[in-house]
Amino acid sequence: AVGSPQQLCVELLLAGCVQSFIDFFVITHSAEDVMASLGERAGDAAKPRRFKPVEMEKPGKGPVSAAPASQQQQPAEGISTSSTTLQPLQTAPAVPEETLVFLKETLESAETARRLGPTYLSQCFEQYRVVAEYFEKIHDLDSARYFHRRCGEVVAAGIASKGGAGAG
Repeated sequence: AVGSPQQLCVELLLAGCVQSFIDFFVITHSAEDVMASLGERAGDAAKPRRFKPVEMEKPGKGPVSAAPASQQQQPAEGISTSSTTLQPLQTAPAVPEETLVFLKETLESAETARRLGPTYLSQCFEQYRVVAEYFEKIHDLDSARYFHRRCGEVVAAGIASKGGAGAG
């Protein structure tokens, strides 16, 4: 299917968005699936967790989606790509296709903006904020916290790029 988690993961990799792929994979797979993909014993099949349908803010498009492929390959200077990891869900979520596409596009847009450098960090921040708020609305506070931390990293990267004090 066009909006299947597997197809969307492949699209993220083809776009060069490795961190978005990792985040999306963890969001859409159970802990058992993640362990199985790492070669560990998967255990019993988990019952799917149903996400509550919520109104979603569509990510802005603008210049972020029009970035040349050459600019999408490396993160901007001073930006960490390996932060706190998102923990897999205990059960595999049954997520509507529209929500999967929303999450994929928003994560991809955030990572692309981040790679474009300091000028686009506000767009990156906004995309991660939208994802964090989505998880707040469905009461997945661990995932919301993870993406709020991403927002903080983007702010810190912006401060560091301007040579300001307090950058970490």
